[in-house]
Amino acid sequence: MGTSLNEALKDTSFYREYIWKSIKEEATKENMSADTVFEVIAIIDPLLDKAVYHFSLTYVEAFQKSLENTRAAILELSVPVVPLQPGVGVLPLIGNIDAERANLLLEETLRQAEKLRLTHLIIYFRSINCRYNGSK
Repeated sequence: MGTSLNEALKDTSFYREYIWKSIKEEATKENMSADTVFEVIAIIDPLLDKAVYHFSLTYVEAFQKSLENTRAAILELSVPVVPLQPGVGVLPLIGNIDAERANLLLEETLRQAEKLRLTHLIIYFRSINCRYNGSK
């Protein structure tokens, strides 16, 4: 995905122009009637539209998958169980915890605690909901 969807879709208009130009040249060379030219265009145009649609759909799906993978990686990094000494670790948590993060915390913390063979886990939580109310 080295280019934006917008740029890729703009390029498709060039393909359409090239195809129409080729049809015009062949129609002139072969003395095709207007009806025949319109029949050819009626076949090719929907095919091009369908190709653009499927290209766009595939692009968006790949982009969404990339976003999901990035989000999953960020969420995994937000569950850092840090070993302090054998059997003891700390789980520093910063920020708000929504249902998705809570599920991930539970699963990932248990997995890491088992991997590190922890018997004790210290959970350090700090909220980032700091508000300034204007008083001094």
